[in-house]
Amino acid sequence: GHTVDAYVLDAKKPYVIDGINVQPYSRFSPNQAKKYDLYISHPEIAFVLNHHTARHGIPYIGIVHNTTSNTMRGLSRLEPHITVANSYDTLTHLPRPTIRKRREIVYPPIAGIKPVTDPGAYVTAVNMSSAKGFSAVDYVAKKLPDVEFLAVHGGHGLQATSVPDNVTVIKPTPDINPVCQDTSVFLHPSLMESYGMTLAEMTVAGIPSVIRRLPVTHEVMGTTGLYPQNKAEW
Repeated sequence: GHTVDAYVLDAKKPYVIDGINVQPYSRFSPNQAKKYDLYISHPEIAFVLNHHTARHGIPYIGIVHNTTSNTMRGLSRLEPHITVANSYDTLTHLPRPTIRKRREIVYPPIAGIKPVTDPGAYVTAVNMSSAKGFSAVDYVAKKLPDVEFLAVHGGHGLQATSVPDNVTVIKPTPDINPVCQDTSVFLHPSLMESYGMTLAEMTVAGIPSVIRRLPVTHEVMGTTGLYPQNKAEW
């Protein structure tokens, strides 16, 4: 029953997706801004709401899905009325609130994942950036030349351009199901993570995972995953 408008920086013209009106951010004028009852934004860009929330008293919900310096700075500049974090680990990194405001954890929902009944041939990794630990995938692939690996380009971060001969590289995909169906084991050696959506999706599909132990990966997986402690174990 609500009318929702989304303003995005890279939209060149208005469009509609899933019933939501998407507008170029250039159309977010002061006169337009004051007509809303609620703002929902990531803290990195929420500073643009600062004078609108202060002037018109409009509540703001902050969606926090990473712990980068830009996110922390955004939270310090404009404290949300309600902060929604994607994990307990993310929540523990947030700046101390100046006044008592509500903070919640909402784990990203995993929907539409099909169980794998016949495991595929690949050992798979998603995102080939250094922050996601692709050097560990490269190391393991070189140590196991007779094993076929699948590497999926990530949407963020500089991606590796050179891989061993036994690594097949594919483009990013919005549908992880075909990747799950081709996978026998999932490698998740990420050096930094705020939740690990692909890790959760692979687990729902029934794929076993080998994981770098981080507070949040253990929060998502508990004792379900295998956590190598050194290169030999990888």
